[in-house]
Amino acid sequence: MARTSCTTVLRRSRFLLERGVWCQFAAAEADSGRYGDLFERVLGRDQAIRLRTSPIGSWTDTDCAAARRGVTAIRGDYLRPIFDAKPDWSIGWLPVEQLARVQVIRLTPFLAIAPERDLYTFVRALDEGRDTPGDGFGAGYRKVRPNFDPGRMRGCPILVGRNDGGPYTEVEGLTRMSCILSRHLAGEPRPAEVEVVLGVSPRINEWPFL
Repeated sequence: MARTSCTTVLRRSRFLLERGVWCQFAAAEADSGRYGDLFERVLGRDQAIRLRTSPIGSWTDTDCAAARRGVTAIRGDYLRPIFDAKPDWSIGWLPVEQLARVQVIRLTPFLAIAPERDLYTFVRALDEGRDTPGDGFGAGYRKVRPNFDPGRMRGCPILVGRNDGGPYTEVEGLTRMSCILSRHLAGEPRPAEVEVVLGVSPRINEWPFL
C-alpha cells in the first residue's frame, strides 16, 4: 500500500456540540486500562462505572458534567489548547483505508518509528516488532491487537485538523485505530468505515502535539 499525503475523505453525519466531545473522551478514557482507575479516584466508583458501561445516549446532564470534570482533571493539560482553539466539531465516517493517512501526535517515541508521522508507517513498524522507545505504547498495542473487537469500542476516536480536507491528527483512539488499520493491512475482518469525531480550526496549530 502506497503512502500518500492526498486529501483525506471523511463523510460527515452530524455536527457535535462541545459537551458531546467531552463525553466521547470520557467514554473511551474511563474504559481504558491506562486511565480507568484515575476516573474512579476523581469521580467515585459508581459514577466511573456508569461512564464506563452505559451508552453515551443515555447519559444525564449529571453524567456529562462528571465526564467533563473527569477528563479535565486527568487530561486537561493535553486537551486544553485544543478546546481553546474553538474547533468546529462533527461526527463522521472515515473509510478504513484512509486511516493510513492519519497523523500520530508529535511525540518523540512515536517519531522514532514513524518519522513522517503517518499511521501506516507507525502500524507497520509495530507489527514488525519495533517498539516505541521509553514508552509503553508498543507493548500495550501488541497486548490488545490479537483479541481486538471493533464492535466493542467505547467512544469514537478523535481527530483534529486545520481544515476539512486534512491532514488529520489523532488526539484520542490511537490504539483502536492502529488495531483496525493493522487488521485491514493483514486482510482480516474489519469495518469498512470508522466513526470518528473531527475538530477543525485554523488555530489548531496552537496545540503543541500537532
